[in-house]
Amino acid sequence: MRLRLGVFATARGWVVGDAKQQQTFDDRSEAMNAARRQAQVARWRGDEAEIVAQDLPGGPLAVVDPPRRPSWRD
Repeated sequence: MRLRLGVFATARGWVVGDAKQQQTFDDRSEAMNAARRQAQVARWRGDEAEIVAQDLPGGPLAVVDPPRRPSWRD
């Protein structure tokens, strides 16, 4: 399975979302930390995970944490 998480700005705050759910945070660092935790859990389960994010509100999305093969060190 492949999980793609997006971190982007909205009028209500920073959103972390995937195809099934989304969660809003007050600032980008909180949202990025949540996305990294979700990606780490997905990788631990043996899935591929990727995070795409905006640096600034209105900015383009870019891959900030590409998918990689899980290892026992994760």
